[in-house]
Amino acid sequence: METTPSLAPAAPASARPVWIGAAVVTLVLAAAASLGVDAMTQRWAADAAQRQWELERARAQTLAVAISAGLQQRLALARGVALSFTQGAEVRAVLSQRAAGVAATHPALAQRLSRLDERLDIAVRELGLGLIAVADLHGEVVAAGEPPSIPSFVGKQYSEGPLYAQARQGRSVRMFLVGETTGRRSVVFAEPVMVQDRFVGYVGVSLTLDESLLPVQASDAFVTDQHGVVVLSHDWQRLFRRLVHEPSWSPPPANGWPIYGGQPPRLWPWYPGPHPGLWWLEAPGEGVPVVEARTDIFEGLLHTHVLQPAHWFADLEQQRRRLRILGTSLAVAVLGSFVLLLGTWWQGRRHRQALEALNRELQRIAVTDALTGIANRRSILQQLDDELRRLRRHGRPLSVLSLDLDYFKQVNDRYGHAVGDAMLQHVVRTVQQQLRATDSFGRIGGEEFLVLLPETGAEEAQKVAFKLREAVARSPLTVHEGTPLAMTVSIGGLTATEAEWDAARLLALADAALYEAKRAGRDCVRWAAPPATPTCPTAG
Repeated sequence: METTPSLAPAAPASARPVWIGAAVVTLVLAAAASLGVDAMTQRWAADAAQRQWELERARAQTLAVAISAGLQQRLALARGVALSFTQGAEVRAVLSQRAAGVAATHPALAQRLSRLDERLDIAVRELGLGLIAVADLHGEVVAAGEPPSIPSFVGKQYSEGPLYAQARQGRSVRMFLVGETTGRRSVVFAEPVMVQDRFVGYVGVSLTLDESLLPVQASDAFVTDQHGVVVLSHDWQRLFRRLVHEPSWSPPPANGWPIYGGQPPRLWPWYPGPHPGLWWLEAPGEGVPVVEARTDIFEGLLHTHVLQPAHWFADLEQQRRRLRILGTSLAVAVLGSFVLLLGTWWQGRRHRQALEALNRELQRIAVTDALTGIANRRSILQQLDDELRRLRRHGRPLSVLSLDLDYFKQVNDRYGHAVGDAMLQHVVRTVQQQLRATDSFGRIGGEEFLVLLPETGAEEAQKVAFKLREAVARSPLTVHEGTPLAMTVSIGGLTATEAEWDAARLLALADAALYEAKRAGRDCVRWAAPPATPTCPTAG
């Protein structure tokens, strides 16, 4: 009994693993994309912050330079006044007399001191200075010019102060201090007066550091001294605070001269900000970071600092976060779409492969006999047409053999259809072993078969026919507990050499020759055209 193979294609692998893999790949790529976008936005923010920092620092530096220029001019004026009076004949004469032991109450000296006081008062008033004092060999002020609101400094003794100690050694002195008498913050210049290489006294000039020296709009500007202590600022809470990020603090002299009003400066720690060049003034992460610009005044005697709040940094950080969210979202969307398309393509590819396999199977079924696996009737007849066209084109002979199993119906009736099917398959295998690769073999129907022998003449074709008949006769099928079941075939053949022959005529002649073999007793070969040769086996 013949069986028909199923036409259903093999079920494609489940699409679920594909989509699970696509989801995993999407998550991995999304994480990588998020990291990449974060790195790019950080670089963008760092570059933007650097450009903005340079712009803001340039602005602050411009203001710092302007403030420093004004202070430099005022300080240079004060020092110039000190040097001028030091070289003045009247100051040198007065101090020489004091060094010679002349009392300040001496009429002539007293008159000179009175005139000197007037000149000093005029200089203070006209030049906007804080004080001009002339001290003698022993540090006693013998003449002074001061604003009207300040008591006279004449008669005050400063032999224990740092100005006198350094001036007595013939050195120029410049320093910041808070006056004992006035309590004012001042920069003091002291120049020694030397007569014939002998110290006879010094001239001290002070410039009061008040807020008028800073522009009104410079609310975040301040001035520090050489120790990093704030000595001038619009914000009084910053006064006498030492910047921690400044050079190391040098303590006051051992004699405890009250240069900061007798109180040690308070620390003002600054902390590195979120970007190089930015500082936190209170605590890390609190408030608004600032940009600092700094310039030196009078060879490092003072330093001008201008702080520029970096409000833009928070805006940049907010923009960076937005760009990161947007960039990550776009990257995930693009990657998700790509992976979705890839998964769809992969699934479509799997379906196409399954469809192609199904088509191949359908094509095979369409041209293959289901039981024996050789060409079916339609296929073998198509091949016959192809060979006839080749015959017409090239003129080479074509031989056709029509085979029929002898007494096959008795095998089916006696042993059943299963044995009959096995017999058909066995005969087909036996015949295939005797044929060439260029030969064609197909099942016409039932137990009838057709063999095409291209480019084979009658003589060679008859040899093939005898070989096939003998091979089948010598190859019984083993059935039922090893019992051999013999089978023979009858063969009718012919050779076509003329171009006008068609398939119907060939098949008809081959079938006629087959019927002749059947009538001759079966297990015979009959040929439909000369040459005539014995076509039945020899008896015995």
